[in-house]
Amino acid sequence: QGESVEEPPKDEGINPGEQQFPSEEEKEIENPLAESHQGDLLDDVQDNFSIDNLEDQQENVLELDPGTINSEAQRGSQALTLTKKSSSDPNSQEEYIGEFDDFYAAVDKMNEDKLNPYILTVNNDINIPATRLPYSSVIDINGLTLTIKSNTNSGRCTITRLSDGSIRRYAFNISNNSNVTMENIAFDGGNNNQLAKVNSSSLTLGDEVLLSHFLTNFTTNNGVEEGAVIHIYNGSVVNINSGAELSNNTAMNNFTGIISVNPGAILNFNGGKFNNN
Repeated sequence: QGESVEEPPKDEGINPGEQQFPSEEEKEIENPLAESHQGDLLDDVQDNFSIDNLEDQQENVLELDPGTINSEAQRGSQALTLTKKSSSDPNSQEEYIGEFDDFYAAVDKMNEDKLNPYILTVNNDINIPATRLPYSSVIDINGLTLTIKSNTNSGRCTITRLSDGSIRRYAFNISNNSNVTMENIAFDGGNNNQLAKVNSSSLTLGDEVLLSHFLTNFTTNNGVEEGAVIHIYNGSVVNINSGAELSNNTAMNNFTGIISVNPGAILNFNGGKFNNN
């Protein structure tokens, strides 16, 4: 009797029903491996994103050579796509060169390296302008091996030779041992003009080539008679293969025709159609 009994200490500042959270010390005691696990996870992330791995990933991307077919996002974005093959291996994969919006820029690029055969793919209909001052509007193919064809996804595209109405001009001047092949492409003379003069070179009209609406006229250029849709000069060969067609072309007088063959030139007919000329 007379002795006081001490009551247990009350938890101050904690209301009944209030949620309690462990302190940092208690967390470490409850999960002593947490820090080590975090360190392991960090090591794994660093390993996966190491400089070496990034270089390996870059190498994997670079294996998609931007010079190979279908590797360029820009392919087909302009009127003309230029590719080339190896001169030592005609069966080699095409190497992508670039996109162009006119023939002149594409030919300038080809002239930088005339050793390899080129493929100029036409992605949509395109015009050859009537004038190109101060330069000639004739496309000069000099010492090149070139195939001109339509994009298979575009059907047969049409290249139209425009005219100012006063002077008839060729679309192409093919010279100096050039070898030009045309496939699956249409050329329209715009009811004027001529397609090509071929000088010491070869021209082959392949499958699905259409030449139409050219208007030929006998003229003299520096003493040389010319004016046909295709004028073949001495030392040149033109091949017209099965599937090619020349239709609705007009010769203005008795001195010229749709095709003119000079002495010493060769014209080979391997098929083809001539309609309404």
